[in-house]
Amino acid sequence: MHKYSIFKCLSKAACLVAASAVLTVLLVSCGEEPTEPEPEPGSSAPVEKDAVSAAETALSEAADTLPSANGETVADAGTRECIVYSPEDRSDGICYVYTERVYCDGNSEPETERVVFFRAPANAVNVVIPDGVTEIGSSVFKDCAELESVVIPDSVRIIGGSAFQNCANLKSLMLPDSVRVIGSNAFQYCAGLKSLTLPDGVTIIGESAFQNCTGLESVAIPNSVSLISGLAFLHLPNLKTVTIPVHASIGGRAFEGCPKLESVTLTEGGTVAPPREDAYIGSNAFANCTGLSQFEFPKGIRKISSSAFSRCDELICIEIPDGVTEIGKNVFWGCRCLESVVIPNSVDLIPEQAFQNLSSYSNLRSVTIPVHASIGARAFEGCTRLESVTLTEGGTIAPTREDAFIGEGAFVFCRSLKRIEFPEGIRSIKAGAFSGCAALKEIEIPESVTEIAADAFQDSPCAESVRRLMESRRAHGADTVWMEP
Repeated sequence: MHKYSIFKCLSKAACLVAASAVLTVLLVSCGEEPTEPEPEPGSSAPVEKDAVSAAETALSEAADTLPSANGETVADAGTRECIVYSPEDRSDGICYVYTERVYCDGNSEPETERVVFFRAPANAVNVVIPDGVTEIGSSVFKDCAELESVVIPDSVRIIGGSAFQNCANLKSLMLPDSVRVIGSNAFQYCAGLKSLTLPDGVTIIGESAFQNCTGLESVAIPNSVSLISGLAFLHLPNLKTVTIPVHASIGGRAFEGCPKLESVTLTEGGTVAPPREDAYIGSNAFANCTGLSQFEFPKGIRKISSSAFSRCDELICIEIPDGVTEIGKNVFWGCRCLESVVIPNSVDLIPEQAFQNLSSYSNLRSVTIPVHASIGARAFEGCTRLESVTLTEGGTIAPTREDAFIGEGAFVFCRSLKRIEFPEGIRSIKAGAFSGCAALKEIEIPESVTEIAADAFQDSPCAESVRRLMESRRAHGADTVWMEP
């Protein structure tokens, strides 16, 4: 018996996109070829109740995620009538293959064809997937506790979601150059894997793809990848080295909790994916990587999200590249060994708690910030060895904020701070901004400052001189406010 399903496919671009995602290959069986005749393309045989086409799902997912060759997104294209032809499952008792062809607008030749390896014996130990298979289906080897090795042919382009999830004894894995997509959770909890080199040409690494692969010690990500998805390498306690593309974005929690990771190396060459216009480092991307001592930012990064490097205890120097326009809260929170930070002129706000460090062992001594930047609440709180804050100009200049400010408690308990040059255009200095700055004896308040909280310099030697200065300006007609707490 044959199964058919008729559905609306999104334009020729959609079918071409799906074709690029699943690869047109010769139909290969690991058992007997079906003897029943194929249907006429364009046939409209009724769909069996509850029959769901895997190809329909694949086309839909491709339409959601991939652009067409000419840059037109599938979502903008018109609708077309397509037919999915799906013969029965074929099995030789060891392997199971499902073949699917998609015909659009009455064409006599299929525009896409998938050959899916969709089932494996639960007690499989060593598996050879037959040549001609284009996709390893979702959850095919999931929970195969005895699986030790898999031979994947050069025809495979897609490794489905959760395909090898919980295969704790999987030790040997060679991905062919044909692989383009590694689905979400594909190798999650594969504790036996020790090293991983992804082939050049992989474009998608799904979320949690290698999460909790506790044996992994090294990872090399090819330049064909433009985004390392969130959670992809979460909690790898033995991971020591990572190479990533120079242009890649890094998703949220991608490498969180990798305590032995010491350095991240950027690479160029190979099949280069186009850089993302909104390139970013996601929230908690390297949080709790307590051994990370060197990090070079990928080119084109525009945003560093909240807590991206929080508790990276071994980071010493950070130079954020020109072009970054946004830094998230708590981005370097608790980096106790950090000695110097350079923030580019493309940034207009140093966010709250960005470098906050509650430890008395904070090593941060010098900070370079843009001349026009505002400083958020508690941004440098507890940086007890910070001695100077230097202003810079040049590079990619972010627009000055109309409400430029130094936030509440921004430098509270920075006991070694001797000199600060206020950013140009600062309008207000909030409560407790320099409270407890015991070494801050002299300070120049720019004319642009119109509001200072009465306790902004509490327990600092310069508190009284600041108060007198503001009162003098007000007496001479300046529009200033001494804000009472």
